[in-house]
Amino acid sequence: MLISDKPLPNKIEGGHSLKALSWSIFFLYVGISSLQYHSYLFERLGFAAVEIGSILTLGYAAGIISPLFQLWILSKHSNPRYPLLGLSVLAALAVFLLPYQKSVIGAGLVYFFYMFATSGIFPLNTAHVFQLSRSRGHGAFFKVRGLGTLAFCLGCFASALGALRFEFSALYSLFAAAFLVSALFVLFSPKVLDTLTPQVEIRENLFVSLRRMVILLWKKPMRQILIPICVLGLANGLSVPVQSNYLAHSLNVGKAAISLSWAWASLWEIPLMLLCGHWIMRYGLKPLLLLGFGGTVLRLILWSYASEPWTFAIALSLHGCYYAGVISAFGVFIDKNYEGSERHRIQVVAGLFYGGFVTSIGAFSSGILWEYFSLRWSFISATIVACLASLLLLPWLLKSSKTAL
Repeated sequence: MLISDKPLPNKIEGGHSLKALSWSIFFLYVGISSLQYHSYLFERLGFAAVEIGSILTLGYAAGIISPLFQLWILSKHSNPRYPLLGLSVLAALAVFLLPYQKSVIGAGLVYFFYMFATSGIFPLNTAHVFQLSRSRGHGAFFKVRGLGTLAFCLGCFASALGALRFEFSALYSLFAAAFLVSALFVLFSPKVLDTLTPQVEIRENLFVSLRRMVILLWKKPMRQILIPICVLGLANGLSVPVQSNYLAHSLNVGKAAISLSWAWASLWEIPLMLLCGHWIMRYGLKPLLLLGFGGTVLRLILWSYASEPWTFAIALSLHGCYYAGVISAFGVFIDKNYEGSERHRIQVVAGLFYGGFVTSIGAFSSGILWEYFSLRWSFISATIVACLASLLLLPWLLKSSKTAL
């Protein structure tokens, strides 16, 4: 077994350490705001719907391999700082190269490495944030995570201004620069990150560790929550990757309007993060999951039948329900119920299921539906899947206590 976390030194309690890690997360999310364009970029590069679906699938398939890499890092190395640096640089290189790809194979491979890097950065950063915020209460996690959402929002606003003057190649160069700045904050804050990293006394074989984490996830009540979240992740995979294309086709707009739409969605996610941070400390997990599942279903219904700008605006304002009410809350649930580095390993393996596997299936399916039916059918299908996910969660909601966490 892994040892429990050691008490945090006094200097970790101070604001300097929090700022160091927060700035790294800030620029990371500015770089990740490139997400707003990927599927639209592929369409502008001349790829067909099925080809776009295949590229997205290959990228999201990296979310299956990347967690295994992360698990290996956590199994073999007590300090993931250097892997975090490497992944940040890889993300910068891949996002810089993406607009120059002319073939499906080239775009698919570059997008694969981009998604491999970003899928790896998320859990490693999350592990550090949880470790830092644990003595402050889990509400602090939502505040730091909200800073990332603010950075994503600002990245989208800046992109909207830049889209009026710059081509995709210039915009993607700026996203690459943001990843490199994030890496610099990691590089020049070694004492902070080294102190935050829990030490591992017994190092496990990758597959032994993976098997043990899967067994833990399959126990009640974890699987009663994880399975509905995975199904909801499938609905997300059917809709979010092609959201920009759907908006552009429905309203006949370009990349500047796409950036503003993502900025609008992110802007609403910030108060949701703060609200969830308050709720989880006071009421537990149940109200957050109700908000997350209910808001996601409503968002997809609106997307399925939206035709006017105001309906898209309402749908976009609910975008954060999934990330704040479901994914972030589930991360806190794991952190609360496990000890030591085991927390971080379970976070990684859980992401393998609700992220990599189901999002890949959803992205591929969206390309097929787009090609042979229409983009709207991808959102209608996502709505049906989200309703099924809500029904699967219902037994746990009825049986769990009010403050279940």
